[in-house]
Amino acid sequence: NGGSGPYWLGARETDATCRFAPGDLVTAYVYISGNHGGVATWEHRKLSDGDARVSDGDFQAIPGAQFDYSPAGPPETAKALGGHTENFAVPAQLQPGWHTLRWNWIAPGPVQFVHCVDVQIDGGGAPAPPAPMPQPAPSPPVPAPAPPAP
Repeated sequence: NGGSGPYWLGARETDATCRFAPGDLVTAYVYISGNHGGVATWEHRKLSDGDARVSDGDFQAIPGAQFDYSPAGPPETAKALGGHTENFAVPAQLQPGWHTLRWNWIAPGPVQFVHCVDVQIDGGGAPAPPAPMPQPAPSPPVPAPAPPAP
C-alpha cells in the first residue's frame, strides 16, 4: 500500500537530483523508528559498469561522518525514535562520476541497518588558482649622457 508506511517517499523526493562536488556539505534527514544503539557511519564507493557483486569491503568511511546511537550518545541520536539530521562533507578525493553513499548502522547483536543513495559527483571541486603572470625582464640600464664639453 503506497504511502501507508512510515518510510514512504513522495514522487518529488524519489526523483530528486543528487549532485554534489568534492567538499560540499551534505545534510541527511534520518528517521529512527526504534533505537538499537551502536554507531552509524556514512560511507562511499565509486560505481563501476559490470559490478556483479558489492560487499562491505567496497565502501570507505567518510571522515567525520560517524554518529553515536548509544544511550550515552548525543541527545539527537540517543533518543528512542524520531527524526534528526546528520551532516558531513563529500570527501575531496572523489573523482567525477556516479558514486553510492551508504548509511551503515551497526547495532549490538550484531544488527545492521543500511540505506544507500546513488549520487553524481561533479568534477574538480574548487578550481585551481590561476598561474601567476610572469614578470617582464628588467630593461638593461641606459647609459647617462656625457656632460657637455667645456
